[in-house]
Amino acid sequence: ACQRAADWDAHERVRERMLADGLYGDVFTYATLVSVCERCGRPEAAFRVRDEFEDHGVEANTYVYNALISVCRMAAAGLGLAGGYQRSGPVSRAFDLFQELRDSNMEPDLVTFNALLGVCMAAGMWKESLDLLDEMPFYNLTPDVITYSTVISTCDKTRQWSTAIAMLARMKDEGLKPNVITYNSLISACQRSGQADEAFALFAEMEADGISANLVTFTSLISACRHGDR
Repeated sequence: ACQRAADWDAHERVRERMLADGLYGDVFTYATLVSVCERCGRPEAAFRVRDEFEDHGVEANTYVYNALISVCRMAAAGLGLAGGYQRSGPVSRAFDLFQELRDSNMEPDLVTFNALLGVCMAAGMWKESLDLLDEMPFYNLTPDVITYSTVISTCDKTRQWSTAIAMLARMKDEGLKPNVITYNSLISACQRSGQADEAFALFAEMEADGISANLVTFTSLISACRHGDR
């Protein structure tokens, strides 16, 4: 937290100097400043930066939109919306940004979708996550491990264990190898729903795939034991 505060103070000093010298930068400066706001946990500051640049005729590009959607993801996670299917505040703003990007004749990229899926995860919007996943091919985009792991994490938070397992099969069919984060979310989804046998089957599959378990894995398995005869 102290480091983030120090980073923010440095950002503010540089920004004030730029403004004093009448310098506003270009679209790359724009994207960088928004990203700093995200890293320092300052969502409203990110949108003030947006207003400043737009007032000076600097239009956003895909990188800026991605950074702004990531800011919304951070803000939504901070509000603890999971499970509430919230479409207000940062969640609504993220989807508005996604629509603005497309209305501006720009195409979203993989980072855009992964950031928006992160918003859905924070808000517990598993159905919307699946819709976004199905929308990606329209932009000739291929999901990566981060994409699927985020969708599976959303299923975990919303106790959609069978959908999470279906996502595992889908990603493997597409030639993607799940990682420890993916399996931890899958095992957690099963233990949350009282599916102890499924949780231990996934653990066996994880080991067969050569992925080392960590403390999160074993904690979920211990929790799963409460729901089964183990």
